Amino acid sequence: MKHIVQRIATLAAILLLAACTTLDRSEAAVGEIVVLTIRVETRTGDPVTIGEPILSGLEVRGTREESRVAIGPDASRITIRTLQLAATRPGRAVVGAI
Repeated sequence: MKHIVQRIATLAAILLLAACTTLDRSEAAVGEIVVLTIRVETRTGDPVTIGEPILSGLEVRGTREESRVAIGPDASRITIRTLQLAATRPGRAVVGAI
């Protein structure tokens, strides 16, 4: 079993080039919008599913997703998901695991 898990982890590392998130600002009043951008780049042209983040003190007001695909021997896909988040209460808000 350990060997299978290691092979899956190795395969995932080979297929995934990069994943990153950015937040357009670190402070917002209640009701103000902040933009969370999630960018995933893979070494295949296969579709990528980006899950919903766990949110505390924020609610999703809008989403947008786009993909750029290169085909051929150097196939790759860049998927970018943008979420507009609004603060729901004063104090600290948290964007958790995706």
